[in-house]
Amino acid sequence: MVLNLESLIAEAGSESIKLKTQALITDKGAERLDSFPWEEI
Repeated sequence: MVLNLESLIAEAGSESIKLKTQALITDKGAERLDSFPWEEI
């Protein structure tokens, strides 16, 4: 199964940002399918 995970960061009356990532879920665990270095931001 593949999950699409989205997070929206917004404040009323201002701009917003949507962060997205995908994860492959198997009986052995989860594996991220994107290559963005989330841990570095």
